[in-house]
Amino acid sequence: MKNQISDFQDAVVSDVMHSPVATIVPTVPLADAMRRMYEDGLSCLVVDMDDPAKGHGILTQKDALNLLTDVGGALGGLTVADAMTHPMVVLQPTYSVATCLQLMRMVGVRRAAVVRGTSVVGIVSFTDIFRFAVEAGGYLEPVEADARE
Repeated sequence: MKNQISDFQDAVVSDVMHSPVATIVPTVPLADAMRRMYEDGLSCLVVDMDDPAKGHGILTQKDALNLLTDVGGALGGLTVADAMTHPMVVLQPTYSVATCLQLMRMVGVRRAAVVRGTSVVGIVSFTDIFRFAVEAGGYLEPVEADARE
């Protein structure tokens, strides 16, 4: 049997990321973006900028709520661009999960885009990495009664 922990130690970002990625453009009204996130059960949207040289942005539930609080609940003419985080942290699919975690912790983000060239091919989050760690570590296997006490 292969050592399950080494699976996690050897994991790369493409092993843990999820795709496809939900995207939006910065000119969309923020209220529409929030509605889409709610209806589709999304915690974030990757913001496709009009110029690939500008990189990518991200709109998270936290970003939207922070702006909503700042404006006293009146979204008016606000757009995704007003609330999004830009630039977004990006990773290569071949980065190790350990490197990914170090970068995300260092920058203070919970999600990062996974890119090939200028195309976003996935998103990786702490939740994705946690789930992979639990599954790869065999922590879902039944525990003997004696071990629980």
